[in-house]
Amino acid sequence: MISVTDIGNILYKDCGAFGIPVFQKGNVPTGKIDSEWIVIYPKVQQDLVYWRESFVEVNICVPDISENTADLIKLNDMERKARQLIGYS
Repeated sequence: MISVTDIGNILYKDCGAFGIPVFQKGNVPTGKIDSEWIVIYPKVQQDLVYWRESFVEVNICVPDISENTADLIKLNDMERKARQLIGYS
């Protein structure tokens, strides 16, 4: 059975194709975001009847274009690239 850590590690390697820094839970920098980066965040597994269910978040971070104004165009562009990368359209 593949573990949530395995999934996180696979996504970490796959996200390297973006060419920007990728971090996993526990190694995320703090402070203001001044460049683009990705954070992989595996969630706690939940016991079910037949298997263990869990989710892994892939968070794409982009700097604001001005104070309190998100760069939604860049974020949308990166989301589209992520969907192509994982084969989800």
